[in-house]
Amino acid sequence: MTNSYEVSTVDFPGLQLSIREYSFSPVNANQVWPAAQQFAAWISAHWDLFQGKRVLELGSGCGALGIWLARKGLTVTTSDYTDRCIEENIRQNCALNGLQPLPHVQHIWGTEFPREALGGFDTVLGSDVLIYRTEYANLVRTLGQLLGRGAVCYLSNRRRVDTEADFLFLCRSSGLCIENLGSKVFEITKDST
Repeated sequence: MTNSYEVSTVDFPGLQLSIREYSFSPVNANQVWPAAQQFAAWISAHWDLFQGKRVLELGSGCGALGIWLARKGLTVTTSDYTDRCIEENIRQNCALNGLQPLPHVQHIWGTEFPREALGGFDTVLGSDVLIYRTEYANLVRTLGQLLGRGAVCYLSNRRRVDTEADFLFLCRSSGLCIENLGSKVFEITKDST
């Protein structure tokens, strides 16, 4: 990320967050994308699915969605590309919003997920993580590892709807079950048979 940033006020259901947003990041982790707020509205309307859950957020970027969930009382771990700047920005954004730093896992999709982090959650979230079509197979491999322990993934996609079917096909081909929950949100689970 570049050194140039500004602190923005971002509206989430029931909360306003202060978030440091950078002018550029090579992996798009520099700003709060509108899908995060739309996903938060969906989560808020379906809170019974999340109440009391331990959440792992993939592709956390600035950490806004994870921070909102933590402020709502959930146990949250953020995760993104192996870039210390991303982790440091999430840490700074936690401080701006009165939170201790959230646990963070640096991870490149498709590689082995750190064993010490596996099993520490029962819900996986991803908001607008389908940006790079070339990474779909790697994301599916990562989901296969994470969901193999009985976790459920909720994925909201709003930016790459033109290639969404390709991702969903890869999921199904890899033994993952997909349910369209409406509002551009999908539930992904591991086939237990």
